[in-house]
Amino acid sequence: MAPNTPVRAAHRDPKKQKSSSTKKEKVFHPDSRKAGQMNRKAVRKEKMDNLTKKRKNKAQDSADFHGLFFDVLPSDVEALSLDQLHQIIHDSWLIRNDAELEAERAERRKDNETYRTGLDVIDLTDPLTLALFRRWDQSDPAYLETLQCIRVNSANISFSKICKVGKHGAYPISQQGTQEDAVMVLDKVP
Repeated sequence: MAPNTPVRAAHRDPKKQKSSSTKKEKVFHPDSRKAGQMNRKAVRKEKMDNLTKKRKNKAQDSADFHGLFFDVLPSDVEALSLDQLHQIIHDSWLIRNDAELEAERAERRKDNETYRTGLDVIDLTDPLTLALFRRWDQSDPAYLETLQCIRVNSANISFSKICKVGKHGAYPISQQGTQEDAVMVLDKVP
């Protein structure tokens, strides 16, 4: 036989054959018709996903709303009268958040009492402390410990007392580390 006979496909090296999984993704020009079609398809899919999420959330809200009625429905009644339905709404649905609201009111009363008796805050009336406070990146709570603090209260708004002397290096040496009973009386702002 002649040495010039073609090699059969069965004898080819399998490593050299191209697999369909290594096929490159086609790239389209951004202004082409195909790119526009793909963009519209992606936007539509996103819209449909958002609508599906909204529909599921609405269905869950409805289930939560009606679940409240399911939980408080008397088991021995075949049907409720309109007055009984209104009574359930009044006694169960309208007051469902009252516990959280009362806890919030109690917290607010506590905050008001704290402010009335005295609240320690960063001394924002001092220009140096204010400038240092503005440099704070809000991630390092230890930085706040270096700033001067004053005690203010709602009973006497023109009076403040330094409750913690600033230890930041920008404060004068004579002020650092000396915890005196310094009192500051502020002028009332019109």
